Amino acid sequence: MEKYLTIIDIINGVKESLKNENYIAALATALTIPDKCGKIEYENSEDSKYRYVRWYNEWCWNGDSTINGVELPDADVEFIYQLRCAILHDHSTELKYEKLENKNKLDKFELEISDFNGVFSVFASSILNDGEEKSMRIRLVDLCEFICYCAEQYYKQNKHKFQNTNKIKIVDYRDLHKNMFQK
Repeated sequence: MEKYLTIIDIINGVKESLKNENYIAALATALTIPDKCGKIEYENSEDSKYRYVRWYNEWCWNGDSTINGVELPDADVEFIYQLRCAILHDHSTELKYEKLENKNKLDKFELEISDFNGVFSVFASSILNDGEEKSMRIRLVDLCEFICYCAEQYYKQNKHKFQNTNKIKIVDYRDLHKNMFQK
């Protein structure tokens, strides 16, 4: 049996990973969803960062970069893109800030898993700015769920764009092999 993975399969994989507390797999997969959606929406662009940023800005980002009056370290798409790169390429949460202004740089960044996840309160966990250190926590579960929610909304409105875009083919030989060796 062969199957092609769809964006819905990927979203469901993130949700299943969260349910099984496989948080890093969920996060890494969720952070790739804007890549897929951006490639579909801006298929003529060769620049993957451009596609990612533009899609996220249009479907996920509300434009607010403050929490309780404290300016976030570009917790917009640039921050998410940097997190994506760090997780996928370095298996790290050490973000690269070369393109960000000094006022937006963090001294400390953490991913949070807690029982107090809310309705997409992704960046609302903590910002400390005591003049000495600026730190932030992102609620990992909320971030994953938020990206999935945005992608689901995009998919609902653009199903026609997803035809013939399923490029991950999985061929399941387990039944064939089981039948071959049980004779």
